[in-house]
Amino acid sequence: MPSLERLFRTVGGVGLVAGVVVTIYGFTASVDVVAMLAGVFVAFVGLSLLVAGVLWPRFEGPDGPGA
Repeated sequence: MPSLERLFRTVGGVGLVAGVVVTIYGFTASVDVVAMLAGVFVAFVGLSLLVAGVLWPRFEGPDGPGA
């Protein structure tokens, strides 16, 4: 079973890529503002999850959680 950090990194990376793709679609589809805003939101959530997955182990300390 994958760890929570790995799940955050995977879902965050996919979300970031999906957000960029949707934002680019918003620019090419006759400047669809709703698609651009949705893409920016999805990319922001994806980036937040990606950062959480990368930084989470650093806050747990060398001896694991609760040490």
